[in-house]
Amino acid sequence: MNLKSWHDKWLISNLFLGSNEGMTNTKKFYYAALLTTFLTLCLQSYLAFQHYQLKLGIAQGPSSCNISATFNCDTVATSKYSSIFGIPLATLAVAFHAVLLLLIFLPSLGLTENKERVWRYSFLFSIFSAGVSVVMGTISSFLIGTYCLYCMGAYLLSFANLFFLYKIARPTLFEIKGDLPLLATTQRWVLIMALLVPGGAWLGNKMYLDSYGYEEFQRIISESMAYWSTATPRSFNESEGILHQTQVSGHKMTIVEFADFRCTHCRTAAPTLHSFVSAHPQARLILKPFPLDGTCNPVIERKGDGSSCFLASLAICAEDSQKKGIEVAKWLFENQERWFTPFDRHQVTEQVAKLIGLQTQELKACSEADKTTEKIVRMAKEGGEAQIQGTPTIFVNSRLLERGQILPVLSAVHAELTQ
Repeated sequence: MNLKSWHDKWLISNLFLGSNEGMTNTKKFYYAALLTTFLTLCLQSYLAFQHYQLKLGIAQGPSSCNISATFNCDTVATSKYSSIFGIPLATLAVAFHAVLLLLIFLPSLGLTENKERVWRYSFLFSIFSAGVSVVMGTISSFLIGTYCLYCMGAYLLSFANLFFLYKIARPTLFEIKGDLPLLATTQRWVLIMALLVPGGAWLGNKMYLDSYGYEEFQRIISESMAYWSTATPRSFNESEGILHQTQVSGHKMTIVEFADFRCTHCRTAAPTLHSFVSAHPQARLILKPFPLDGTCNPVIERKGDGSSCFLASLAICAEDSQKKGIEVAKWLFENQERWFTPFDRHQVTEQVAKLIGLQTQELKACSEADKTTEKIVRMAKEGGEAQIQGTPTIFVNSRLLERGQILPVLSAVHAELTQ
């Protein structure tokens, strides 16, 4: 009996027929590989969805895996490393793991005569996935300086998947050299499946963007850029407002946003603006509260109940006392539904004070102080002099940027300023 014949009999007897232990272990690793691939597919699907929401400027809030400035999925999603040739890497990952899941599942469907070979091909796919995980993890660590927890989860799952597929394919891995030439002949279907990854990602990306009229977006980007480049420069006091920046000096792009914390469009714009600035060290954001309430805003004729003015005062006080105005701004937008109905101002003051590490009475005194109201009035007058028509209104380097809450528009201006 030659070595190959002996090996074939050993494989059949130990993995599928004769050895219950071998069969049980193989099934465990097989199901584990299916599970890890499926979980990775789910994580990457969420990341792709969030990327599109930010890109189109329609995100209803920050990603669920945004924890801090260091661990922030939206920052990673808006970085220049998040896509290639206009296709989000998360979309490519979705296509890849969908193909891998199908490949792993083929033996169970009885659609292949040689399940061991299919598992070896699956193992090769998993090596590629793990390699990409290493590259992207390195980029996050050394180039972006921010980590996406869901991305990290997907990276870990890719290594777990590599381990499980290795355990399944291990008894026949010595045959893998003979599998490679077959890719050009009888196993061309594997190459076709591999080509489905970029092809499927491209098609999925196009269909998703087309569903939102992305071709129209290209026209919008061109129009916004043209208007911005010829807009009249406005003068703003950059020392007043809520500052979001990633470095102290060297900025080439200064974004000034006028916003009301009760404005739903401002809430939608916030995740894109904040993530964009976090991902681009040469950009900074100055948020100037612009309450749409004549109680504290001389530009607005109609007076309201003062709620917008109160919320603005909390954010300004957080910035002036603790340099945490941006954290309060995010919190106010995330809890925006509360501000549309009567709410307990003392309770909100307590919650904000706890958020920024300040005594409640100290924050209350600041929010009711004349100097805080005067600052809000001064910023409102700046907006009036700049002839803003509503919120959010965004200026970049003192010039009005229409649709500045849309990521491609911001990216285009950033490219213009940093080239």
